[in-house]
Amino acid sequence: MKNWGVVIAFLIGYSVFGDAEESVHWYDRLHQKMNTELEIFSWYLDSSVCELCESNTATNIDEGFQNSLSTLFRDEVFDDEYRKSRLWIRNTMLYDFQQRRFDMSRHLRINIRFPKSLDRFNIIFGGDEESDDSQSNQLINGFSKKIAISYRFLTQNLIKGTTSTGVRSYKNLYSNVKLWIPIEREKWRYRLGQRFEYSSDEKFLEDTTLTIDHLLSKSDFLCWYVGRQKKELFYAVEYFGSFTYNKLSEYNQGYQVGGSVYGVTRPVHQIINYAIFNRYKQNFYKEWLFYEWENRLEWREEFHFKSGYITLFSVEIFFGD
Repeated sequence: MKNWGVVIAFLIGYSVFGDAEESVHWYDRLHQKMNTELEIFSWYLDSSVCELCESNTATNIDEGFQNSLSTLFRDEVFDDEYRKSRLWIRNTMLYDFQQRRFDMSRHLRINIRFPKSLDRFNIIFGGDEESDDSQSNQLINGFSKKIAISYRFLTQNLIKGTTSTGVRSYKNLYSNVKLWIPIEREKWRYRLGQRFEYSSDEKFLEDTTLTIDHLLSKSDFLCWYVGRQKKELFYAVEYFGSFTYNKLSEYNQGYQVGGSVYGVTRPVHQIINYAIFNRYKQNFYKEWLFYEWENRLEWREEFHFKSGYITLFSVEIFFGD
């Protein structure tokens, strides 16, 4: 709670005293120094393993409306397409009114890219950034601890992919292959994904996802997301889906409004979780400090589908270009 007291005091101070964009404080210098150290370390490590490469081919995530929203929310598209090293720290407070439960969580993720090796390699420390059927469930359970090395396929056709191997926790080794097909047709964007994975804890699993975006304008779009997952140690097939309206007010702020469902095929075919939600995120200081507020109204089978309200508040620090 003391850490959150410091954060809240900073937010109040920033809102009361002038425009902090005009001055450079010690924490700005510290952030810039860490950015520089991260870039130098990435370059040195990259050069050590790829001395024969001719040039640096690193590129940032493609500019454009949806990718701007992906950059803000750090979603699956951002994780797949962002081509620079980064460090991501996120502190979250969650309160579940139905269970009268308060949770605090802290998540850290470091991605070390290898741009001189044509962006093929990536070292990951920290948690997964993979999508989940419920943001609140993801935050309650916490991100898995992970150290891994990832290799990106350089294909000449429509299919893109990565393969990674590493450890998520003590004695939990894993290896996976992830493939996706991105398609753009005027105001429509499609992304079909497939993942195969084997781990010491959960054994074999595979999942399939489909994302369909319809652009309404340069600043907003509709998104349909559906998926299924099968685990060797879980007797049922899990399925999930969501529909969201996404709005990017400016490059540094955006919000989402939508609904989601989650279901299983056994012991009977049924949906066990419904939810409607709204989510707002803003870059409120320089280009590296963000806050996010999400509100969810859920109907869960374990509570006999009685409505339950969940609220989440997060502060995020981002190191990287």
